Amino acid sequence: NDGCRAASVARRGRLLALESQVSNAYSNPETSRTAFFAYAIDYGVNAGLLDSAIYPPVVIKAWNGMNTLALSPAGKLGYVQAIGRAPNAATMDSDEDYGYGAFLLAGSETLRLLGGPGPASADAGPDVTLSDTNGNQVEPVGLDASASVVRGGSITRYAWWLGATYLGEDPQLTVDFPGGGHSVTFKAEHSGGTTFTDAKIITINTASGVPDTNGLPDLWEIHYFAAAGQNPAADPNGDGVTLFDDFILGNDPLGQNANPLRITRNPSGQSQLVLDARAAFGPG
Repeated sequence: NDGCRAASVARRGRLLALESQVSNAYSNPETSRTAFFAYAIDYGVNAGLLDSAIYPPVVIKAWNGMNTLALSPAGKLGYVQAIGRAPNAATMDSDEDYGYGAFLLAGSETLRLLGGPGPASADAGPDVTLSDTNGNQVEPVGLDASASVVRGGSITRYAWWLGATYLGEDPQLTVDFPGGGHSVTFKAEHSGGTTFTDAKIITINTASGVPDTNGLPDLWEIHYFAAAGQNPAADPNGDGVTLFDDFILGNDPLGQNANPLRITRNPSGQSQLVLDARAAFGPG
């Protein structure tokens, strides 16, 4: 009747006012409540109890919010209020066991809502930061995608890319990277026609990543001669190769290096001219 309806409206108004008051007092996110509600709504949609045209955007927003705001790169889940009889403040350092449980429940039902896990997933491995240990401006980095998962079908081709530069197709690969930061992408082409990708950042720290005015990197000169500013046309070991060419070829400028340009014979017995040089790096 009208009296009951009016009482219900008044009670709802008081609840909304109380919720507004609590939100103003504690403006921080609260992960466990978000996760429990997301799990319940997810389950309702997956069980056919809630409208699948209305509710999925709600739980996707909740899931993305928790991953963006509350989950640290190290896997710690913050903003979980401790058990209590009333709302209270929570920070990124606030975590409780039940918060992780609620988060995992919400994640499992959200995954079901989105169709379950895919037939494969690509894993390029963690980001890598290294220092140029010998001053030659490059550092070998092992690329390892062995943590990638195939749940069904098969991977028909693996590929590592640095931007538009193709690095190789083995799941495990070692590549020399110059100083600076590099974004590497790993691609796994699945027999079902989908290509799964993952990326990692490789950073090579050098004391000076830019060659000086003589065209020889300072670190390379200091490593071999204890001082920068060497004459790039000099040939201190008398092997017929200048310092500049020694750097390009990856030679020891003070040691006796094999002539990088030589004539050999191929398996058919034909003569061939061979030039050994450090591989070019980068687009083009």
